[in-house]
Amino acid sequence: MSKRKKKTWNLLKAAAFGCLVVALLLPVSAQAMSVSASGAKTSPPPGNIIVYSSTFDPNHKYLSDGVTVLSSGGSGTVSVTGKTTASQKVDTIGVKWKLEKWTGTSWVEVASTPDYTDTNTTNVAAIWSYKGSSGYYYRVISTHWAIKSGVREEGTRTSDSYLIN
Repeated sequence: MSKRKKKTWNLLKAAAFGCLVVALLLPVSAQAMSVSASGAKTSPPPGNIIVYSSTFDPNHKYLSDGVTVLSSGGSGTVSVTGKTTASQKVDTIGVKWKLEKWTGTSWVEVASTPDYTDTNTTNVAAIWSYKGSSGYYYRVISTHWAIKSGVREEGTRTSDSYLIN
């Protein structure tokens, strides 16, 4: 191979390598820019497309639904509102929550609530606040239950993640 062809070949290899480096680093740079632009201190957690996942048994006789909403109360405060509904009046009905924070690599439980319950009714509603850290994603796992004549029916829901400011 002549010197000129060898020089051209080395330039082409260098250019191809440079393009490869740019192609590999571009998504990382774009992600870093989007994290800082949103105020988030981590990248978003994976699977952030579903509203919630549910493990309610469709054959429940008493427990009909459970809803939980996660929102930002400002200054890092995480606000949680929820309601459990029974299809008829039950002896006891309740809801409780576990709050999780996204570290950038995994979900970590940071707080949990006592049971919020009511008796001889068809529903219970509760509101709870937690002083978290701004710039992090949080999610809540809610457990809903109803008890009638000694029969306990239970279901859980996992909320979508929410960036708290």
